[in-house]
Parts: sequence; structure tokens; C-alpha cells
Amino acid sequence: MYPCNRCGKYFGSHSGVTMHMRRRHFDRSVCDKCGNEIFARKMKEHISTEHSPVEHLPDLFKPPAPKASKMLRPIENVEEDSFWEVSKPRLSRFVASGAATKCRLCGKTLGGVHGREQHEREQHRFTTQTKGSLALRLHDWNILEHLGPGYVDDYVRHELIPPLSCSLECNNEVNILVDFLLEQLPFQVSHVIRGGSYGKDTCLQGHSDLDMVMFIPNFLSLGAHKYLDSQLRTCLNEVKLHIQSSPLATRILISKLTKHSLRFQYKCYKDDHIHHVDLMPSHDWLGSAPSMGDKKEVYEMIANSKNPLEIQLLNSSLLQLQIDFVRRRSTKLRQLIRLVKHWRMTSFGDATSLNKHRRLPNSYTLELIVIHTWEKAGKPIYFKLRHGLAAVLQTLVDYENLCVAWTENYTRKNHLLQRVLQSPRPVVVDPANPNNNVCESSNTWDEIAYVAQVSLQKPLFKGIKLGQWK
Repeated sequence: MYPCNRCGKYFGSHSGVTMHMRRRHFDRSVCDKCGNEIFARKMKEHISTEHSPVEHLPDLFKPPAPKASKMLRPIENVEEDSFWEVSKPRLSRFVASGAATKCRLCGKTLGGVHGREQHEREQHRFTTQTKGSLALRLHDWNILEHLGPGYVDDYVRHELIPPLSCSLECNNEVNILVDFLLEQLPFQVSHVIRGGSYGKDTCLQGHSDLDMVMFIPNFLSLGAHKYLDSQLRTCLNEVKLHIQSSPLATRILISKLTKHSLRFQYKCYKDDHIHHVDLMPSHDWLGSAPSMGDKKEVYEMIANSKNPLEIQLLNSSLLQLQIDFVRRRSTKLRQLIRLVKHWRMTSFGDATSLNKHRRLPNSYTLELIVIHTWEKAGKPIYFKLRHGLAAVLQTLVDYENLCVAWTENYTRKNHLLQRVLQSPRPVVVDPANPNNNVCESSNTWDEIAYVAQVSLQKPLFKGIKLGQWK
């Protein structure tokens, strides 16, 4: 049997598929708004009648004003009578979850990426057209169709980067939370690391993830596996109870208590800005100035461990290495990272009941891909963000050739790194941990490539020659 890769119907021969394609799909394109097949000559008419632009959308072909940000943000995730946001599911922030082998439709874990793709195709008839129609959903506030090519840099400065005054206020508010963890808990906390998009200075206006690791000097030895679960649960419950009975309680909404972290929303006092916090206790195995030998010892412990909680704890102790790797990049490159995150936010549809097990790449994975693309271009100091975005999208289109690792914290000959480099593409090795291919946290790289390819054909990139950053 031979399947049609557009609609999933099966035929007895190649000629049957060819005849079907000519009769059913010839000269038809998939609408990136609704996912339906429309005759190419009628696409403009379809978009104008079925997907008319939102009336209140500002004219982005003019330099955007700083006050326009509220008009460009979606408000569907905020309850009308509450400043709390609807919490969305969050994956592990410290180690790849292995989602690459999990079926997007039924959640079954297969033996490998190719096995998962074959299962989706044969058991669910998850065709190329279906993937594309579910993946691509250009929001009315996307930049691909509504932003003039000459105004991308201004748009990023005014609309995506948090204002300096807001950043300073947020720093003060987060310091209050850190001081509480250091001084008000019933056990000693030596220090707290602030990561996530907030800690790496890559957050967007109105969207801030804050991954916090608090180091406890007398934390239970990792050798006692049977006590590790209860130790973590007791510690996190203590934190939760003390937060709820503290003056900060009115500014914190507990979202979820997991096996290894406490997740909550933390509201800044002055501007009602909300940080989505993932707090995890751990032990500081690296210390303040770790040597290559110290790091190698932790990497070997991660590789030899069979306990998921133990692996999470060990990986969380490497968070500072991840922060340093991204944070030291230039302001311009971090602007490009923000632009890529905005593209992801405004170009993909939400998971439905059909593909509820879909996992898009997390922010850290995209940050590393942006850095790799920039390094591959020769590390330009001055470049246009529009050209940089086009280069990153082309990297995503060519994900099957993506294989990159950095050797600042481990050597190229490291046997753990060599093992990970043999994994199916894409491979982006965590610069803080040679055991971790961050791309394994996603099972949608074919969808990412499809949306990136469609995006490159939009008006924003007209006239760009790929590979040119200026």
C-alpha cells in the first residue's frame, strides 16, 4: 500500500498516488490560518473573506510606539477579574525529558525517533498535511505579515525588551523573594541561583520564567535513594507552608507541587508583573569555582545514575553554567533570541485533543540554536535582526543536519559527549552537561521545520539572501 503524504489515503500503486495527487491536490495550498486546502489562485480571496485582520491591530509599518505593547499582547490567558495568569504545563527545566520518542497523538513511547514517526504515520495516519495544518497558526499580532522590514529592530527594542525601569523594579522584587528563602525557612540555605529567561536576560515583555535553585548544605546524601523522594517532598512542603504563612502570601499563587520542584506565580508589587517560578532544592556539588575535574565527576555521576530524582538534582546544580553561557552574549544577540522566542509564540497553534502529547522545543534549546547559528556566521558584532532571524529559521529548516557541541566545560574527547553525538539528528549538546541533548525534549522538529519554511516565504523576509547578516 502506498500512502498520500497530503491526506493519508492509501493506494495500491505509485501511479495511483500520482493520479490522486493530480486530481485532488494539484494547484492547492494549505492556508496557514485555518489549515484547509485552497486553490492557489483563490488564496488571497479566501484570506480576505475568512481571515480579515483584527480592527484594533496597530499599523506596524510605522515605528511602534512604546505604549502600543498592550495592543500587541494576547489577553486570553488572563482572567477578567484577577491578575493571576492561567498556568500552562511546564516541562523539566534542567534535563531533556525524552519526549522525542513519544507519540504526539497517543503518548506511547517508542524505541527511537524513526520508530515514533513510523508509528504516527501507520497507526494514526498522521500525514504531512495534518502536521502542517495543526502546527501553523499565525496569530493576528505576528510580525511576519504585519511588520515592515525596516522596523524590526525598533519593534524589538520597544515591544519585546522589558523597559529598564521595569527590569530594575523586578530585580528588587525578586531580591525580596530570595532574601525570604535565605532567611525565613526552618533550614539553612547557603545561596540561591536565579535562572530561566529572567536570569539569562532573554525574557519578553509580559513573559518571564524564573528557575530558582536553592542550595542546602546538609541535604541528604545521594547514596540513600530510598530516602531521596521523602527528603525532597518534606523540604518542598516546608517551603510551601512558610510561603503561605508569610507576608508574601498575597503575592504568590501556588501552581503545582511536583516530585522535585515547587511551581508558583510571583507578582511584582508595583506593576502587577508576574514571574512563573520553578523552585528546586539541591546540593552544591560544584562549589563557587569548579575545576574541569569537579565538573567531570558530576557528569559521570549523572551518567551512572538510575534514579530520575537524583539526575534532576545533579542537573540542577549545573544551572549556573547554563546561565553564564547565555548571559555573557552581546546585547544584540540576546535581542535576536527574544525575536526568535516571539516568532515561536506567534506562529504555532496550541496543542489539540488530536496532538495533545506534542512538545515544542523549550526556550533554552532555541537560545542554543540561535547562538550556534550566530557562531556559524562568524560571530558578527553588527547585524540586522531580520537577517539573523532568517538565518535561524533556515537552521531550523535544516534540522536533520544540526549537530553541535561546545567544549568550555568538557573536552571534545569526553566519552559521554561522543555517545550523545551518535544520537539521531538534531543534536544540540548542553554546554553545561555532555549527557544532555536538549533537542530530545521535543517531538515536533518536522513541524518546526515546516513552520520555519513557510515563515521564510512571508513579506518580512522579501529580498533577503540567506547567509548575509548585514
